[in-house]
Amino acid sequence: MFLAFCLLSLIHDHGPAPITSDTMQVVLEKAQEKSALYGSGQVLVVFDIDNTLLAMDKDFGSDQWFNWQYLLLHEPTNPDVHMANSMEELLVLQRELFALSKMHPPESTTPELVAQLQAAGHPVFALTSRGPGARNSTEREIAKNKYNLKTTAIGSSIAESFNLADEEGLKIFTPEQIVEYKLNKPRPVSYASGILMSEGQHKGAMLLLILQRFGLHYKAVIMVDDHPQHCARVATALQNRFNTNDRSDDDVDITTIHYTRELPRVEAFNKSDKSETLAAWEAFVAFKRHL
Repeated sequence: MFLAFCLLSLIHDHGPAPITSDTMQVVLEKAQEKSALYGSGQVLVVFDIDNTLLAMDKDFGSDQWFNWQYLLLHEPTNPDVHMANSMEELLVLQRELFALSKMHPPESTTPELVAQLQAAGHPVFALTSRGPGARNSTEREIAKNKYNLKTTAIGSSIAESFNLADEEGLKIFTPEQIVEYKLNKPRPVSYASGILMSEGQHKGAMLLLILQRFGLHYKAVIMVDDHPQHCARVATALQNRFNTNDRSDDDVDITTIHYTRELPRVEAFNKSDKSETLAAWEAFVAFKRHL
């Protein structure tokens, strides 16, 4: 998922270019390819959630809706379409809509494909830009759609919100990277049930920090996300951390997959007059008024 904090992070991304695909089948194929080289237990597979493992049934409350409303916070024109007056209000509204909304896999076969990866022995978990406050609704929809990320999650669950970018964690970054990744003012995260809720922070940094916290290293990492900038940031962070010295035993084979199954729907929403979503907003406001 793409939260607004990431829009503000203009960094110099580099590393292996992502594979672009509208089908999850390529994830399975890449995992099998890397397993032949390193063994399945050494191939970590990381999935985004919004518009990757799950997509909203309705546009109201979706990833594309959030991005639209975030941009409107910085555009004083046409206040009639503003559903929040601040970032804090927008995040509260988003959590409320998560709690009320239903979701589905972009491809009906994705839960089975994820289960295949798990059965093959791959460590698999989800790294989402959602914050800890959305955990209950996130876990509900993950389970309802027949994903079980607990079985192959890395490390152990940390149910309470905590600071992943603490003093010990930051030791793996240079002072320049701490600034670049915006870790000098970290926000609380949570990790449980195979889901890392990163609160819109740099996904590459979050991945490195959770691996460092559990003392884990993998020969290959496959990252699947519907936003190319998240793919680039993961590739960059892994590249800078592991593949820039002479110790080949530290090298990580990095594959990022830009998943585009929901892209036509996102583009259609962006080009629409938003009338359906505005009507849903009015109904939501009326519903809350009568609570």
